[in-house]
Amino acid sequence: HLREVPVRDVHINQLIRPTDGFTGADIEWMCTLAKKRALGRRIVSKNEPLEITQDDLLHGIQEVKKRNQ
Repeated sequence: HLREVPVRDVHINQLIRPTDGFTGADIEWMCTLAKKRALGRRIVSKNEPLEITQDDLLHGIQEVKKRNQ
């Protein structure tokens, strides 16, 4: 879900445990939320590159977990 999106400082191994039990749809939504968050940063600060960060993905994980409760 991030194949065409630039990422910066993303450590996949640190995302494995928090996403345990996620469905494919959950992973897709997590990535979509991360993209939206990065886009929001880009809109606010036009000089900031459009890149997904570890923090964006961790934020997406938390949002998916809230939705699934």
